[in-house]
Amino acid sequence: MDYLIRQATTDDAGAIAEFIHPIVKQFISHEFAQPSEQLMLGSLTASAIAGNIDSNYRYRISINQNNDIVGVLGVRLPSHLFHLFVEPSLHGRGIGRALWQDYLQQTTERQFTLNSSKIAVGFYEKLGFEKQGSAIEKNGILSYPMRLEL
Repeated sequence: MDYLIRQATTDDAGAIAEFIHPIVKQFISHEFAQPSEQLMLGSLTASAIAGNIDSNYRYRISINQNNDIVGVLGVRLPSHLFHLFVEPSLHGRGIGRALWQDYLQQTTERQFTLNSSKIAVGFYEKLGFEKQGSAIEKNGILSYPMRLEL
């Protein structure tokens, strides 16, 4: 199946939020304390994502032939990878890598950071990111700082 990658707009914010929420609940939220889960999910509402798109974030989405979102990438400018989610049934098919490569073609930045969930560290390492020390906790959310220099 072919996928189209395009720039997301504020009109996509609701669909992006609906796409991300179940993935976070399935793969990530079990690592957090209950108040932290609410804090994280609160940052993934349609209005929060629309606010990101309107400010200093760039979102790219991958859509299938039915116009359904199958992947989302968000970068807080200039160079912090903030969101990267792929439809779980499509993991391993190159959608996340394609979103990342597509974004790299849209920017002149060559140094990137991200805070990875435990489950995603291996994927980011395959993209060339390296862990920067131990896991950190902020507001009850555990993440692994990572960095990439191209």
